Amino acid sequence: MDLYNVINTNSQYPVVVSFPHSGTYLPDSIRYKMKKSAVMTNMDWFLPELFDFLKEYGVTQIISNISRYVVDLNRAPNHFKSDSYLQSVVYETNTFGTRLYESSLSKAEITERIETFYKPYHEELKRQLAEKILQFGKVYLIDIHSFFQQYNDDICIGNSDGATSDRETVKVFDENLQLYDFSTNTDSIFKGGNTIKYYRSLYGDVFQGLILEINYRAYIDNRYFGEEEVSAYNETLFKNAKTRLEKALVETFNSWSKL
Repeated sequence: MDLYNVINTNSQYPVVVSFPHSGTYLPDSIRYKMKKSAVMTNMDWFLPELFDFLKEYGVTQIISNISRYVVDLNRAPNHFKSDSYLQSVVYETNTFGTRLYESSLSKAEITERIETFYKPYHEELKRQLAEKILQFGKVYLIDIHSFFQQYNDDICIGNSDGATSDRETVKVFDENLQLYDFSTNTDSIFKGGNTIKYYRSLYGDVFQGLILEINYRAYIDNRYFGEEEVSAYNETLFKNAKTRLEKALVETFNSWSKL
């Protein structure tokens, strides 16, 4: 299996969309070491399918095929050990705090995962961002995720409290999402992970980085989500969300191109 897919390397837009947590592939060698009861919670379920309209518009995408439980592509690679998955590049618990392994992983095992799975993805992402900067003089990265917390808003936008993009970039995005009836907030519970912070520090102001977090209840099903793996979605809800996202994002990309 390919570790990731890249779609539309040549694009009319100075935009790259990344999906770091949408993969579900778990190598047998890793699954074998996990407890049989391990539950892979809080995956970014079905996001490539939800945003598959991006291909039609020629938008550059990089989509991870590996599970976030192999390695978290949105964490700093030097964050080896932590009791919280929020701070670890390789998790030893799921997002509910349930332990995944009978014994802790060694530093050598974590390092191997970083070398094998983490670095190739970021080398490709860096390549795509650099090509957009060379072509357009700027690049907009949207790091797309979803969330299961019982939180009211449909979409959360994050730019690290203004550190990874300018105010106008967020304003355009937020207004277009609201135009198509998504309730939104910015930098509330989701401010953005390592990815947008790292590439802003690397490229400076020519890089505009945002996260988009979409609520499970806005596209999968309007219900409570517990410690579970999700295998299906409400087709009517999903289709409606996709239609509105398409309109909001295309208008945003057209506006960003003119800034």
